[in-house]
Amino acid sequence: MFTRQPGLAACSALLFALVVMPASALAVTFTVIDFPGARDTFSYGVNAEGDIVGAYTDQVSNLTHGFLLHQGAFTAIDFPGAIFTQPFGVNQKGDIVGTYLPAGGSLSNAQGFLLHQGIFTTIAFPGAARTQAFGINSQGDIVGFYDLPGAEPPPGPFPPPRPFQGFVLHQGTFTTIDFPGAFLTEAIGINSEGDIVGLYNLPGASSLGFVLHQGTFTTIAPPGASYTEGHGINPKGDIVGLYGPSGEYLLHQGTFTTFDFPGAIFTVGFAINPKGDVVGGYLDATFSFHGFLMQQ
Repeated sequence: MFTRQPGLAACSALLFALVVMPASALAVTFTVIDFPGARDTFSYGVNAEGDIVGAYTDQVSNLTHGFLLHQGAFTAIDFPGAIFTQPFGVNQKGDIVGTYLPAGGSLSNAQGFLLHQGIFTTIAFPGAARTQAFGINSQGDIVGFYDLPGAEPPPGPFPPPRPFQGFVLHQGTFTTIDFPGAFLTEAIGINSEGDIVGLYNLPGASSLGFVLHQGTFTTIAPPGASYTEGHGINPKGDIVGLYGPSGEYLLHQGTFTTFDFPGAIFTVGFAINPKGDVVGGYLDATFSFHGFLMQQ
C-alpha cells in the first residue's frame, strides 16, 4: 500500500505584498504569496508555526509543483517521478500531505502522499482508483477522499464527477467517512481534537459543508447560501470554507463572517491554524492565481 521515496528540492526567496482591509466585521492584513517566477501560486495549508504549503505552476513547463514556505524561504516539493505534485496540509511537526500524479497518469488515478523527514510515502486507500490526501493534524491523522473503480454518479442537475468517499487514516488504518444518505463525501480538514470538516452531496443536490465532531455530523450552512464547503478547522473549532453563490466564510463561535481579498475576482480560504491565520488563493483581474495569508 505504501511506497517510500527520497526528499525535497531546495529553492529560495519570498515575494510578499501587504494589503490591509476590513472584510465585513473583520479588520485583517493580507500577505500575498507568490512562488518566485511562477505563473500561478496557491497556498493550501498552514501550521501553528506559520509554515505554509501550496502549489505553483511553472511558466516554462506548465507543470504543477508543490512548495513549503518556512521562515521566508521557499522549498520546492516534487514527488519523485511525478508529473504533478500538490501539497495540501502541514502539521506542527512539519509533516506534509497532498496529491501527486505518476508519470503517464491522469486525475483519475492520482494518489496521496505523506512527506515525513524528507521521505515520501504513497497513501492509497485499498482497492481505490484514486486517493487524495488533504489534511493532517498534530497526531499524524490524515484525512482525504477516494473513489472506487467503475463507480458512476447518479443522474441529476448537479451530478458530481465521481462518487468520492471520505476517509481518516489513523496509525496505519483507514476508516471511511460517509455523511448519512450522501452520494459523495469529501473529508478535507482535521484538527488536533480529531474534528473533521469537508463537504457532501445528496443525489441531485449541490454540495453542503459538514463538521464531524465525536461521531456526529453537523451541516455548515451560512445564511442564504446555495452551497457550502468546509475546508479547514483549528483546535478552537474555527472553520474556514466556501459558500455560494460566491464568497468565503469564517465561522467562529457560531457566527459567520465573510472575507475577500481586495480587488480579487474570486477568493477561497483553505486552512486555518490555531492563531486564526488563514491561507488560500485569489484570482486577480488578469486571471492569475496568487496565494495569500490572512491575519486578524
